[in-house]
Amino acid sequence: MSTVLKGKTVLITRRLEQSGDLKDGLESHGAHVVFLPTIDVVPPDSWEECDRALAHLDHFDLIVFPSVNAVTFFLHRCVSRGISPDTLARSELAVVGKRTGTELERLKLAPQHLPEEYSASSLIEHFARLGIKGKRILLPRGSLSREDLAQGLSKLGATVVGVTVYRTVAPDMSGADKILEDLSLGKIDVVTFASPSAVNNFAGVLGTGGVRLPDARYCIAVIGPTTAEAVRTLGTEPDIIASESSARGLTEAIASYYSNRS
Repeated sequence: MSTVLKGKTVLITRRLEQSGDLKDGLESHGAHVVFLPTIDVVPPDSWEECDRALAHLDHFDLIVFPSVNAVTFFLHRCVSRGISPDTLARSELAVVGKRTGTELERLKLAPQHLPEEYSASSLIEHFARLGIKGKRILLPRGSLSREDLAQGLSKLGATVVGVTVYRTVAPDMSGADKILEDLSLGKIDVVTFASPSAVNNFAGVLGTGGVRLPDARYCIAVIGPTTAEAVRTLGTEPDIIASESSARGLTEAIASYYSNRS
């Protein structure tokens, strides 16, 4: 067990249900972990567009899942509509990240396409090499998903049908006052972000127009370039950017940051 993060307190802003790997990784390096989830996910206001796609699943050559939430909500909707997950195996399946692929495998579905780097741009490059002109692609996604992936696949000549299968909302923030106090007193060393939504909601909690409190010295650690850009948009340069967009990558980036400083 590493002790490089011993004495450091790290704040996780991700949903508790999706933070196990990050928590375990940080604690394995000696960190004390605290939580302030700044996003929650709920079903869409309407399932109409998703149900239209489900009624014509055989029309799609490829289903692309950009996140674990997309897998979870889409598969739950399939089951509620009497569609066996095995039916999805008739199409090729693609995922943006390893953890999303692992979730599919847990449901006995094997993704045929996983990019070398866990990002939308890497998946687009993957399909650019393969060629997908004329393919019909189903893209289950969240309400706040960026358009980069859909636009990139469309530019390769594919027909992309995006369907909203979950909404990202702000959760109950009843524990925020204690966290804000600890941040202001320097009791938290690192604040982690795993999505632009988490960045923006955290800024809303702070009420400063950004992700920093005045005179507070905590580091900002992000899971990848998209989240880093969200932080920059609010006027702050992230201190730590994971080279691999995963919980493991974020853990190792934080550990490396403190190891190099020591």
